[in-house]
Amino acid sequence: MKFCIFPQIQGLFALVTGLFDIYSLSLAEPGSSHYGFYLFSYDFVYAGNLNVRNSLMLFGGITAAGGLSLIVTSVLLLQGLRKENEMCLDLSLQENEMRLEPWIWCMAVFTAWRSLVIIYASIVNDMVFTYHILMCLLWILFILGNIYAWLVVHSFYHELCEISKLEDVARVKMEVMSSFSASRPTTPGTKSDVTTKMIP
Repeated sequence: MKFCIFPQIQGLFALVTGLFDIYSLSLAEPGSSHYGFYLFSYDFVYAGNLNVRNSLMLFGGITAAGGLSLIVTSVLLLQGLRKENEMCLDLSLQENEMRLEPWIWCMAVFTAWRSLVIIYASIVNDMVFTYHILMCLLWILFILGNIYAWLVVHSFYHELCEISKLEDVARVKMEVMSSFSASRPTTPGTKSDVTTKMIP
């Protein structure tokens, strides 16, 4: 179950930080004026090249969408593992595999995406600020945890595939044996009323 809770927490973190990056980058746009009170200074926000700034906002939006997808697929994974632990008879192995596949693909793509984004963000952002250093360290920990969780769930998925293949082979053998038994001619044992006599 921890392999389902961890991605949900990470997905929520990615959703919040992605939206916050979009908000802070739009708020700290050069030449923009804002009125009101601020909880903290936005000196850490990138305010250089316009294309780089727009790319960071785009990456924040994609990260937020990826976090939402990770939450949804983690819920499906949790349902699949719960059904597997309860040994539910009305849920086949193929249905369990279908519940695991979206999470495996989503986690792989999201981990690769965040690995590229954290490298890019570490290059363009000023790493003297605590926010950027903290985000870099947290995402490195998340990525390492993602790799471990992905390997565990993928190995479990591979075992399910092997078991389903064995079940398919056994089912085919049973069908062949039953068809042979049905086509075999039967000779019911009946007593004959005709008596044979010895002719002297």
